[in-house]
Amino acid sequence: MNRSDFINHFWRRYPSAEIKSQSLYGRVEKIDAKTVSVSGITKQIYSEKILLGPCVSTQYIELQATDLSNLILPEDLVTIQITNKAAYIDLIAPCLNNYARISNQQIRLHKNWFEFLGFIRNFFESKSFVQIDTPTLVDCPGTEPALDFFSTTLVEGRNQTKKFLPTSPELHLKKALCRDLGNVFEVKKCFRNNEKSSLHKNEFTMLEWYRVWSDLYAIKIDLQDLVFSAVQYFKSQCDGAFVVKTMADLFSEILSFQLTPKTTKEDLQSLCDSLGLKYDSSYYKNFDDFFHLVFVEKIEPKLKAYQTLFIEKYPPSQCAYAKIDSEGWAQRFEFYWDGVELANAFYEINDPEEQRQRMILDVQKKQSQNNQDDLQLDEDFFLAMQFGMPPSAGIALGLDRFFMKLMNLDSIQDFEIFKK
Repeated sequence: MNRSDFINHFWRRYPSAEIKSQSLYGRVEKIDAKTVSVSGITKQIYSEKILLGPCVSTQYIELQATDLSNLILPEDLVTIQITNKAAYIDLIAPCLNNYARISNQQIRLHKNWFEFLGFIRNFFESKSFVQIDTPTLVDCPGTEPALDFFSTTLVEGRNQTKKFLPTSPELHLKKALCRDLGNVFEVKKCFRNNEKSSLHKNEFTMLEWYRVWSDLYAIKIDLQDLVFSAVQYFKSQCDGAFVVKTMADLFSEILSFQLTPKTTKEDLQSLCDSLGLKYDSSYYKNFDDFFHLVFVEKIEPKLKAYQTLFIEKYPPSQCAYAKIDSEGWAQRFEFYWDGVELANAFYEINDPEEQRQRMILDVQKKQSQNNQDDLQLDEDFFLAMQFGMPPSAGIALGLDRFFMKLMNLDSIQDFEIFKK
């Protein structure tokens, strides 16, 4: 009997499966007439008979020793019971392709990931933060111009409503601030379309936390404590220097260019020309276009010189939802670990009219750049802002990237066990 005949005419005819007591079970790693290895356990076959079946005690086939390795192959699911009289090998399920196989390292990392998520929650609960659970179907996914979103239609009888998957839980967390919940945090699945790389996923895990009646310094201390605690808990490596540079510092030290809040698009365009950076003038039209070109091409590659780095004081056009300080800089910082951006923090604006105007401008930019229309603002968010949001600082930290650095991985895809 060959393997195909055994599977089609015998295994499928008697498909019941029972795990016998004191049996070895799992996936076959190696099998022959004398030795069997299943799920990391190796046993010797010393019995006179080898009986093969689909877990139906009256239907076993007695094999010749040479037939065993032809009928049972690596990755098959089996149970094996070895006695003095016989070795009973039951085929639970034959492996017909290599779909499910993942490495032992991926299994270990998968377990570490959920231990990591528990560590994150325990860290913030120990600091008396309130954990929030925000919606996954939302009226507005976020208005960041550079981010593409996912949309769907909510059907309730005859009513149909456009809904979105959040690119960030920010809007609902700020609603919580307006409702006087105090310091809050959330570990949230977020969704961004058109993103896939070693540092990007369409579906990823975000940590956001906000401190009321606080500024960016308090958030910076939280982040340093979190990184130190995680490094110690997971026995990772981090020098703990936490260098602080302003954006103007980096432009000056790396490019010998004096960046100020009044630097113009023309100034940066001239800088790009002097650096030999190529760009399409029909696409690069404003200050932010040239700023990102210079930063990504000439500055960001140099950031690997600092293991842990805070970059603060951004140009005013980079303010997003951050307040502007008395010198004209946006009050925000980004955190880099070995040249990889992990977190983005803001001293949040709390003026509802200013918030609305910035979001309207963002939507206009998004529609012109990404051709993603039909994006509506979340009016409930503005109602909450009108009720009053206390002075607050907040931060968004990509947990996939944070975990990647802790585990010394090259990609956030390295610990996935499901295709996304």
